[in-house]
Amino acid sequence: MLRFKSYLEEAFNIPIASEGDIDNYPSKADSKDLKKIFKYIKPLSSPGTNPDVPMVGGLEGTNDFGKVKIRGIKGTDVEQQVRDWIKKEFPDIEHLDYGAGKFGEGGKRINENTQELMVAAICLLNETFPTTMSVTDANDLIERAKDKFNDVYGATERPELLDQFNGNYDDLGTAISSANAIQEITGNITNTYWTGKSWHDNIADLNPTVPGIQNYNSSDIVVETNKKFYGFSLKKKARPKDQDPTLINKPITGDKSFLANILNKFAMDTINDAKKLFFNFIVHKHHNIAMKELSKLPWATRRKGAKSIGRYMKEIPKNKLDGYVKSSSNIFFKKVNSIIMTKEYAEKFVEDFLKFVFKFDMEDILGEKKMSKFEFFLLTGIGSKSGENVVASPAEVKDLPQTIQVLTEIFGRNKLSIEQTKGKTNAFQKNATAAKVYYTIKDERTPILYLEIRYKGSYTANPQFQCVATPDFKAMFKE
Repeated sequence: MLRFKSYLEEAFNIPIASEGDIDNYPSKADSKDLKKIFKYIKPLSSPGTNPDVPMVGGLEGTNDFGKVKIRGIKGTDVEQQVRDWIKKEFPDIEHLDYGAGKFGEGGKRINENTQELMVAAICLLNETFPTTMSVTDANDLIERAKDKFNDVYGATERPELLDQFNGNYDDLGTAISSANAIQEITGNITNTYWTGKSWHDNIADLNPTVPGIQNYNSSDIVVETNKKFYGFSLKKKARPKDQDPTLINKPITGDKSFLANILNKFAMDTINDAKKLFFNFIVHKHHNIAMKELSKLPWATRRKGAKSIGRYMKEIPKNKLDGYVKSSSNIFFKKVNSIIMTKEYAEKFVEDFLKFVFKFDMEDILGEKKMSKFEFFLLTGIGSKSGENVVASPAEVKDLPQTIQVLTEIFGRNKLSIEQTKGKTNAFQKNATAAKVYYTIKDERTPILYLEIRYKGSYTANPQFQCVATPDFKAMFKE
């Protein structure tokens, strides 16, 4: 019972089942130390807690990202033995705790789409739910939501996510928060649509083709009533005071590049050339392969055993890659920075970035006729498992008219700018502590958004833009 209770209370969701997983997880603790601990604890893990996953990492986008918890030890006979050994061998280790973690059967991570589908399913119940719910009542609601899963248009494209509803109390808390807010906005709901894989024919005209932008309408779910449609871009966090989730996850390079919508072809070619040269340099440095030879290799190949830059990159431990990326040798991030910050692009970048994130020009793109039957909202559901209950807080909601009003005032001041975030050191600068580039978008008076360029997971993928609204910007919606 103690282990089951511990399982309910944990929010960590990145399973660490091998030493390779340690290399690929951006832990705040030293990876070499974690590997030694991993080898020590694996044979000691309790069979009832999935011994194949002796560690679990913190949820990305929260303050726990980068922290690690040891599984299968807490509440067992060997807990004190492990604690004493770690204290003796690694007296200064930080960001390490004990718990159970939360992930699906077989050590699979809870998919980010699961919460979106849970919200859509719960909305079909057409109820307002209590903000504090016992685990027994939560289990009942989960079963009722599962019964509605196949009624959500688009859900059948991800049937494997239905099982991830089970025991998923943290996502349930945010889903209750979201569904209550949606019910208050829309009234009686007849249909819900999940857009993660495709846009159903009934709503396809609400996601028009916009050159250079895939899925302009960023609604994760669309709710239908007898009179109109409502789109919701869903975010989530555990508690009201937690760090806000990022407003955007868009790659800066690659087929879905966000920068390609803003920069001309010459600028994008320059950035892509710098990226290729930088990764060739990393492989050259680590594997001692001549640059001339690397210049002939493709980034990836499907042929088994064939050489490629991507394949060589995957053989480099993540802690080593961190060191290469946060160094003055990072000509890739340097080039991105120099182009974004030039007078030619800076103003356009800022304006286009704000318009894209907040859908400022949705009315112009969809047209008056479509907007008469559609409303768009940014919604952050807030909730989690707390003690013996699932607790949901009021969701944070911004509708399109609010956004347009606030941004119109900002654009009207005509003093928008972008600068390096004060107190932060970019990856290519001396004494960098993180493999990131930091920006602040501001108007003449206040900072509006904090931006980061960072890798999300593997360094063989394209780095992404992520951003959060500043407290000053959020306050503008309350005035």
